[in-house]
Amino acid sequence: MILADEAATAAFGARLAKLVKVGSVSKRSTGTGRTSFALRVNRAARRALHRRHRLAMTLRIVVTPSAGSPVKKTVRVALAEKP
Repeated sequence: MILADEAATAAFGARLAKLVKVGSVSKRSTGTGRTSFALRVNRAARRALHRRHRLAMTLRIVVTPSAGSPVKKTVRVALAEKP
């Protein structure tokens, strides 16, 4: 699940500390090691990125092994618009 600050999306008006879902992706891993993924964000996030040229986001990553409990990690990232 991908979240962005509501104020950062610029499509919601008032500056609030609330997070807004801007996209999600689900992918099955082929084995051990790294797995990459691509995300398509929604229209509000694309518009905010275009207006501000960057968009701070929070990635919530959940890895669920075939046996065992899910492992969750939250990472802050920033998207930058190509010049």
